[in-house]
Amino acid sequence: KGDITKFKPNQVSKDTKLFLEVFGSIKVEKKIATFPVTVNEALTTFEDIKTIQKELTDLGVGPMNFILTGFANGGLEAEYPTYLKWQKVLGGVDGYVELMKYAEENGVEIAPNVNFAYSNGVKNFSGFKYKKTAAKALDGRYTTKREYDASIQMFQRKGGVVISTDSYDLAY
Repeated sequence: KGDITKFKPNQVSKDTKLFLEVFGSIKVEKKIATFPVTVNEALTTFEDIKTIQKELTDLGVGPMNFILTGFANGGLEAEYPTYLKWQKVLGGVDGYVELMKYAEENGVEIAPNVNFAYSNGVKNFSGFKYKKTAAKALDGRYTTKREYDASIQMFQRKGGVVISTDSYDLAY
């Protein structure tokens, strides 16, 4: 429609950065020996980020920043970050360390994105305790993330439990 126009050379400086949000892993159901099993499947690995950066640089794209969403603690459906565990399917801690070295050598900025507002899951021995960590409503019930669903005209539970702001100091 012509709503978006190309930047003209005088509108772009050497300091203009491209921000790319990349998604790590998502839980999918696969059949292993005819049994349904939930596994994490990679959407973008640490190696893929290096490849994206190399290819865009070769095309003349300037400095880049990558925002890593869903790379730790269970992927896009992550648990509360009382610990930080990089997804093995994406390259694990070794892949993250390699990516950080590569980023430093090539002037790429990496920003892991961690959700402190909601927890989609609670892992045993993670430090998450409902009484200490979860937010409560006025009537004393634990609150969950809800979104309005227009098709059924009511709010549906989407995501996990809401985290109390008093417990943010528990997160790493």
